Amino acid sequence: MSDSSKRLMDIINRVEPKYGCMVLDMFIDDVGNERANEIIELSEGMMKFKNYLTEGEAKQIVDAMINYDGTKGAKWSADEFKDAVKSLNGKCEMEGEYNWWAMYVTAQMVHSDEWGVLRTYIEPSKEAVVCYELAKAKLLDKDKVYNVRRYFEV
Repeated sequence: MSDSSKRLMDIINRVEPKYGCMVLDMFIDDVGNERANEIIELSEGMMKFKNYLTEGEAKQIVDAMINYDGTKGAKWSADEFKDAVKSLNGKCEMEGEYNWWAMYVTAQMVHSDEWGVLRTYIEPSKEAVVCYELAKAKLLDKDKVYNVRRYFEV
């Protein structure tokens, strides 16, 4: 957290709510409602889920992935992977743990980084289920070693 952020939080926490709102309104006027809503959505998501990404963050991350075979980008579109997860009776989102975009990115990461080894042992028809289960294991790890935001530096 920057020094300015710490100072601002200290001020907002110590002044009467109407004055704190006045300060926040000045920031919103400066950045605009659209950007302010993006920041609010992100903040609410991070409070609701341990692993959270926005759609824009997820697409940017997945588009930049370099896969085990040298190709770039997603193995599955978001809709294709969501359909695969639903067909397995899997959870696209788990309250308190991960949102859909964190699951999608983590499964794409598993495929991108590990399918080169896994494909030797697992038939291609099981790609989605194996990547989903490994992604879920990372996202629900009790040691909390994996954090999607930290891992991808967003």
